[in-house]
Amino acid sequence: MLTAERLRHVITYDPENGDLIWLRPTANRHKPGDIAGSLNGKGRLVVMIDGINYQAGRLIWLYVTGAFPDCFIDHENRIKTDNRWKNLRKATPVQNGQNRLMHINNTSGETGVTIDTRHAARHKPYVARLQLNGKNKYLGNYATLEEAKQAREKAELELFGEFSPLATKEMTDAHN
Repeated sequence: MLTAERLRHVITYDPENGDLIWLRPTANRHKPGDIAGSLNGKGRLVVMIDGINYQAGRLIWLYVTGAFPDCFIDHENRIKTDNRWKNLRKATPVQNGQNRLMHINNTSGETGVTIDTRHAARHKPYVARLQLNGKNKYLGNYATLEEAKQAREKAELELFGEFSPLATKEMTDAHN
């Protein structure tokens, strides 16, 4: 298993910009000073060391703290390639899932809000929902998109706390 000592022997880390940089590359295609890593199919930066791929966030945690994290590493601003130390935090799988971007098939333009065109609720066509512990939680039907969005945001802040996308946005804005 990779140790912090071995990691620090082959790579250096810049916490201000999030780059991992090769000191002593473990593959011939790299040279000292090259930025380490490549994007995987999920848009996360991975780095191969001694023939094993590691997610960059997990390597950075090992580099900074001296131990691999015992849980997920969440990108606070939801940008998977932003590996600055101030953007990384430990998270449970549920917390990590709560801090995610809008689904690609979203029709309303707001996370957790759908448009109900099938039922008699057409006078309140906007449905607010969120997922809590793997189960969908219905928050109600609303006459306007703004009302549904506000209901979703209120529930997120109450239930998800600092892992709410709204709280995350506020923290990110405060950091910039």
